[in-house]
Amino acid sequence: MSVMSHLTNTISLFCSNMATALTHFVLIVLIGRILGAEMFGVYTFALAYGSIFATIPNGGFDRILVREIARHPDSMGEWVASATAIRWLLSMVTAVGMTALAWGIGYRDQLGVIVVLYGMLVFNLSSELIRSVLYARGAMKGEAVLRIAGRALTLVGALAALAWDRRLLPLSGVLALTAALELALYGGYLWKRYRPLQLRVQGQTVRALVIESLPLAINTLLVVVYLKINVVLLTKIKGAEAAGWFSAAFTFVQLLQLFSASVTGAVLPVLARERTRDPESMRHHFHKAIRYLLLMALPCAVGITFLAPDVIGLIYGLGQYRAAVLPLRVVVWACVAMFLGSIFNAALVASDRQGIMIHLAVVAVIVCISLNLLLIPRWGCLGAALATVGTEAAVALGAGWAVRRITGPLRLGSYLLKPCIASAAMAGVLALTPEWFFVGRAALAGVVYAGLILGLKGLDEEDWTRVCQRVRQWRR
Repeated sequence: MSVMSHLTNTISLFCSNMATALTHFVLIVLIGRILGAEMFGVYTFALAYGSIFATIPNGGFDRILVREIARHPDSMGEWVASATAIRWLLSMVTAVGMTALAWGIGYRDQLGVIVVLYGMLVFNLSSELIRSVLYARGAMKGEAVLRIAGRALTLVGALAALAWDRRLLPLSGVLALTAALELALYGGYLWKRYRPLQLRVQGQTVRALVIESLPLAINTLLVVVYLKINVVLLTKIKGAEAAGWFSAAFTFVQLLQLFSASVTGAVLPVLARERTRDPESMRHHFHKAIRYLLLMALPCAVGITFLAPDVIGLIYGLGQYRAAVLPLRVVVWACVAMFLGSIFNAALVASDRQGIMIHLAVVAVIVCISLNLLLIPRWGCLGAALATVGTEAAVALGAGWAVRRITGPLRLGSYLLKPCIASAAMAGVLALTPEWFFVGRAALAGVVYAGLILGLKGLDEEDWTRVCQRVRQWRR
C-alpha cells in the first residue's frame, strides 16, 4: 500500500475519530456545565461501571476481525455473523449479572441510569464490529461519513433531552436510542456495499474467533478496569463531586487519543499484511508511526500543562471545577505513554502475539488499583491523576520491552530529541506570555513548535513532499 493510501486512510480515520471524540467531549461539557459537578460524577460513575461489564461482550473480536478479513476477505460474512452472534449472547447474560451486582452492593438509586447506559454501550459495540470490517476492507471514507452522521444524531438527541428534562435517566434513554439508530446506519451500509453478504454462523469460525480473541478479551477487560476503576474508587472514597472533577480533567486526555487512534487504526491492517509478506516493511511502518505519534503527543501535553486554568475555565467554568485544574496538568502527560502503548499493542496484534498483552494488563491492573488506593484517600482526584500517569507509563514500558523482539530496537531517544527541543521552545513561549489571551498564546506556541519541527527536519522529506501534493490536490 502506498504512502498516499496510508495518508488518505489516516485522514479518513482522523475525521471519524474526531467526530466521535468531539461528540463525547461536547456531551461531557454539556452534562458538566448544565447538571453540575456532583450529577456529572454520577453520570461518569454509571458509565464507568457499565463499561467494565461491557468488556465481556466486547470479546476482543474487533482487532481479530481486522486481521482475518484483511487476510481473507472472501470469508467476511462468516466472521461478521459469528462475532455478532457471540457478542449479543454475551451482552444479555452480562446485563443480568451486572444488574444483580449493582442492586446487591447498594447502587439502587443509580441502577436505572447504569442499565440504560449499558444498553447504549452494547449498541456501540455492535457498530464497532462493523467499523472493524470496514477498516479491514479499506473503506475508511464511507466509515467516516457514517460515523459523523451518527455522532451528529447523538448530539442533537442529547441537546433535546437536556433541554426537555435536566435529569440523567431521560438523557441516558436518548443516548441509547441514538446508538441503536447509528447501528442501523452501519448495518445498512455494510449490507448495501458488500451484498450479497453471506451471513452464516459457522461452528469452526466461532471456535477460531473465541480462541484467537480470548487473550484480547481478557486484556480488554483488564485495560478497561484500570482505565475506569479510578472513577469508581473516587466515587466510593471521596464522593461523586470528586469523580466529576477528575472526569472533567481526563476528558481532555480522551480527546487527545483520537490522534493515536487515527494513526494506529490505519497502520494495523498494514502491519498485519506486511508481517507475512515483508517483515522489513512492517518494521518501517511501525517506526514511522512511533515518530509521528511522539510529534503529536509532546506538544499536546506541554500546551495543556500551561493552559489548564484557561481551558477548564472556558469549557466548564472555574466556579465548580477549579479543583480540576491541577489534575489536568498531571493527567495530560498520560497521553504520551498512551500514544506509544497504542502502536506497541497494534504491532503485537499484527504479529499474533496478543497473548503478551494479558501479562501487561495484569501488571497494569495491579499497579492501578494499588496506586489509586494509596493516593486517592490522601489527595483525591489529584491522586487519581497521578495513579493514571503511573499506570500508563508502566503499560508503555512493558509493551515496548515486548515489542522489541518483533520490530528491533525502538530508538525512542532519537525520535524524542527533535520534538523535545521544539516542545521546550513552546513551553518557553507559554511561560513568557501569561497575561495573553490563551488562544493567542496557544497559536503562537503552536507556530513556534511547527516551525522548529520543520527546521529540524522532524518530518521525512519524502512524506512532507507527498503531504504537500495531497493538499494541492484537495485545493483543486
